[in-house]
Amino acid sequence: MSSTTPLLCAFHDVEVVRRPRGVVSGPLGDKLHSDVNGALNIMKLEVKRTVNVWKNLLPFS
Repeated sequence: MSSTTPLLCAFHDVEVVRRPRGVVSGPLGDKLHSDVNGALNIMKLEVKRTVNVWKNLLPFS
């Protein structure tokens, strides 16, 4: 797990600014709750890891 997941926008991979009430705002105007943003970032990391594992297991890759 990366400690930078709450610092990056889950959609644009740019730094976000924490606002009151758990809202993070990206420089492109998007707003998400910080927990949702962190969960999406963690999901993206795990999907990438899973795809890489499957690529290495398949004989035709």
